[in-house]
Amino acid sequence: RILHDLIPYPEKLLIVVFLTGFIFIALIIAIQFGKKLKKELYPLKLSTEKIMNQDLDFEVKNSDVKEFNEVLISISNMKIALKESLMMQWHMEKEKKNQICALAHDIKTPITIIKGNAELLKESQLCQEDREFTDYIINNADKVEKYISILIDISKSPLEKNETKEKIDKMLKDIEFEKVKEEYEWKD
Repeated sequence: RILHDLIPYPEKLLIVVFLTGFIFIALIIAIQFGKKLKKELYPLKLSTEKIMNQDLDFEVKNSDVKEFNEVLISISNMKIALKESLMMQWHMEKEKKNQICALAHDIKTPITIIKGNAELLKESQLCQEDREFTDYIINNADKVEKYISILIDISKSPLEKNETKEKIDKMLKDIEFEKVKEEYEWKD
């Protein structure tokens, strides 16, 4: 009778104890599953972080879960393809810079000859109009030499794309300004 006074509804207490035990066990299983899942996902997380940081020289680690391994194999293949693509892109960029530099040097030689011959002509006895033409040749040869120097500097320096684009845009604006200025001077 004492037990009946303490626990008036034993069925309800049994249900509450059973539900509490069930929730407690489910919580423990969920925590353990979460820890195991986190451990199995770690290679996936590590691989994606390394790719995001552009570190493509790493070995993709395996997981004990078959489906995760399939994803990791795909990531490994993507890493290899990305590395090959970047290496090819870097090589092409280097080749392009070398070609621009070589072309600029090849243009520099005839410009120097033209400028030197114009300076020799200027030293001879010329009429005023011929003297103006030689000055015009020398001034424009100086401008072309300046632009070639800028082009060589751009091709040699490891600038960011935006910075390189800004330098090229500035050089093109200078050329356009000089062209307009010369057209105006010729009309006078």
